[in-house]
Amino acid sequence: MAGGVGYRFYNEKTRRIIMRLGPGVTFQKFHAPKVIRTTPDLLAEVEFRWPLLSRAQFEQKTTVTPSLEDFQVFRMQSNSGIVVRLDEDERWSLKFGFQHDYNSRPNLNNKASDYTTSVRLAYQLK
Repeated sequence: MAGGVGYRFYNEKTRRIIMRLGPGVTFQKFHAPKVIRTTPDLLAEVEFRWPLLSRAQFEQKTTVTPSLEDFQVFRMQSNSGIVVRLDEDERWSLKFGFQHDYNSRPNLNNKASDYTTSVRLAYQLK
């Protein structure tokens, strides 16, 4: 959970660049071994959307949350994707996505980075 301020450099239908900054709190619950961690954090986020072609656009959102108690403890989540509009009404789209999650202090027997790829077919109600 976080709050703060943001600034929209671009906020158009097809172009968007937004930066956000503010304080937050992160609650983490790990299993095997069980660890519960709550830390006060700083949230820094950049959201980016830009057209590539007439029917395709690139999307990127990166969030970094360093702990305010120990700056060596931080988490980062990065979501990237290419969205292809499939129809003229812009209801159907296909998204090819990539997500990277990083935790500088993962639980025992876990790695610091986790990667996910996805292909999504979406329909938008208008």
